[in-house]
Amino acid sequence: YCTFRFGSDVAGTALLVINNNQDLEISFASFPSAKRAATYNVAKDIAQGHVTMYNASGAFAGEVYDWDPSNLVDWEDPVLTVTPVIQYVPDTANVTSFNVDNTGTGTMDWTAYVPAIYSSWLAITGGSAGTNAGTIDVSHEINTGAARTGKVVVDGTGALNSPDTVEVHQAQAEYYIVMQSDTLVSGDDTCVFGKRTITVPEAGGSYLVSSGSNLTLKAGDSIKISTHFQAKEGSYFHAYISDVPCTVLRQASIVDAVDTGIESPPDEDLLFRVYPNPTNGNITIELVSGRCDKTLFVEVYNMLGEPVFDEEIFINNKWEVKLTDFAPGIYFVKSICGEEIYFEKVLKF
Repeated sequence: YCTFRFGSDVAGTALLVINNNQDLEISFASFPSAKRAATYNVAKDIAQGHVTMYNASGAFAGEVYDWDPSNLVDWEDPVLTVTPVIQYVPDTANVTSFNVDNTGTGTMDWTAYVPAIYSSWLAITGGSAGTNAGTIDVSHEINTGAARTGKVVVDGTGALNSPDTVEVHQAQAEYYIVMQSDTLVSGDDTCVFGKRTITVPEAGGSYLVSSGSNLTLKAGDSIKISTHFQAKEGSYFHAYISDVPCTVLRQASIVDAVDTGIESPPDEDLLFRVYPNPTNGNITIELVSGRCDKTLFVEVYNMLGEPVFDEEIFINNKWEVKLTDFAPGIYFVKSICGEEIYFEKVLKF
């Protein structure tokens, strides 16, 4: 960690002269510039001993500026390299990885971290530090909204190209979509397709379909319509279970955030459980304790929209629905608790 500069006024001299028979290791030496008339950073005339310069820095550092006729001065310069520069990940929760390598010489200790601004959905779960080569494992949460980008910073002590920053690009929600709260839909056609579930709106706000607007929701498994969702008179709203994507894509340009002033709904958890699913016979519908303080109305429909079960379920109760006599296929369970409506899909084989 010493700095060598200024030197002699005599040309052909060096900032550091080592003429003995020792084997020396010098770490983190700095050679900012030659200054004055010094020609070399390190000089070794005697053909004995060996000098290794680790992690030297400065514009005047490196082998190109030394005097070493016997080739006994080595410069070990680590270079931090992190690959790939970008990892593209889906909207589901998972783990992705980055490779860290010292593509230079010498030894490089490194550490990795996720800046606080991205820590709500990104976290390092393995390989947060190492020496020379290593792997960083980065976990990412489910994305329920628009595409997003997070960053991982890697710092290699004394290495060139340090710190280095790589990115995680996560796709917009496709499987678990949570509609943005405090939103006004005002336009012609808006269709949202979720491969698994759609929740409208997310906890903490409202969702309003204005008169003259069309909103269609299609999900592969379930659609949860929360408190304070409103479809005004003169609007069109259709929510149903389907594996077929929208023919009219989601049009963000006609969705504008508004301040509705409506009280936020409570946290949205499961209202009821349906099991077994899939089933080859009957199913049990069980109300989750404490999730509904009113009478729960439950209806089961077949693919034609024909009801096969219609009942009131009281708090802490569960009911068995006999599907034995019905044809194999997909059935839809609809539950109503006050103003909240929930859907679940059941497969009978």
